[in-house]
Amino acid sequence: MFYRSKIIPITFSMLFLLTAIFYNPSLALAENPVAVLSDIKGDVKLIKPSGSILSLLSTLSPGQQVKLEKGSELTLVYLAGSKEFIFKGPAEIQIGKDMAKVLHGKPASKRILLASLDQDMIVKQAGKSQASMTMRSSGSEDSNGLELFTPVRTRLLSIPEFKWTDAKNNGDYNFELVSETGDLIYDNNLHKTKHKLPGDVSIPLNETLTWEIETKVGTRTITSFADFSVVDDKMRAKVERNRPKAGATFSQKVFFAMFLDSLELHLEARKVWKGLAKERKNDPMLKKLSQQS
Repeated sequence: MFYRSKIIPITFSMLFLLTAIFYNPSLALAENPVAVLSDIKGDVKLIKPSGSILSLLSTLSPGQQVKLEKGSELTLVYLAGSKEFIFKGPAEIQIGKDMAKVLHGKPASKRILLASLDQDMIVKQAGKSQASMTMRSSGSEDSNGLELFTPVRTRLLSIPEFKWTDAKNNGDYNFELVSETGDLIYDNNLHKTKHKLPGDVSIPLNETLTWEIETKVGTRTITSFADFSVVDDKMRAKVERNRPKAGATFSQKVFFAMFLDSLELHLEARKVWKGLAKERKNDPMLKKLSQQS
C-alpha cells in the first residue's frame, strides 16, 4: 500500500544544504556552495559573477564576491561549522571555503550557532558524524475527494491531531493507525474530519507510522494514507536546547527553522517560518515557506 526508499547516509552539513536547496531549487545550480544567506537588508548584490540576484536563503560558493552598499547588512551561515558572519556596508567580501574575506570595509562580527547540540549533531563535526534520511510516500488507492492534511511525511515532537478533507459524503470515516511492522495500533469510526487519539493510546516513538482514512462516496470506497513519526525525549530535549530565546536575531530564527526542517520536523518549522513571515511581510520566500503544509 505504501513504498519505502533506500536509506541514504549523508553528513549533517549535506542534509542542511539539501534543506536549503529544497527552499530554493535554483540553488542546486550553484557550484560547491558553502554558505547560506540567513538575513539580508538593503542594497546587497553579487558582483562576481554578476547578474545573479541575492535573496534570503541564497547560497554562495568559494570565489564569489558580494558588494554591500552603505546602510546594508548581510548575514551568512557557513554550512560546515555553523559559523555565522555579519557584514555591514559599505563593504566588498569574497567567499572562501571556511569564511568570507573582507576586501573593503569593516571586519565581520562572528558567532557559533548550535553550540549546545550533542556531539552526534554538531554541524561543525559534520564530517565525522552521520545522519540518515528516509523518504516515504503518501498516497491512496482512490483518493478523489479525500486528502489528508496533517500529519503527512513529517516527524513530530508530540502526538498530533489528525486532519483531512471533507469527502462530501455522509460524514462516515474509518480511521486506522498502523505501526511500521503493519500491526494495528488504533482504529475508530468517525463522523468528523479531525481526530485526536485517546489518552490511553500508546504509540511507538522514532518509528514510521501510517494513518489511513477510508470512506464511501456513493458506491465507491476511497482510501487515503500518510506516514509520520514522533521523536523521543532525547530529540525533543535537543530541539528545546537550541530553540531561540526571547530577543533572538532574525538570522538565528531562520537558522532554527532550517535546523527543524533538516530534522524533518516540518510542522514545527512551519510555525517558525510563519513568525518570520510576519516580521518580513514583503518577502516572497518567507511567504511561500509559511504556507507550505
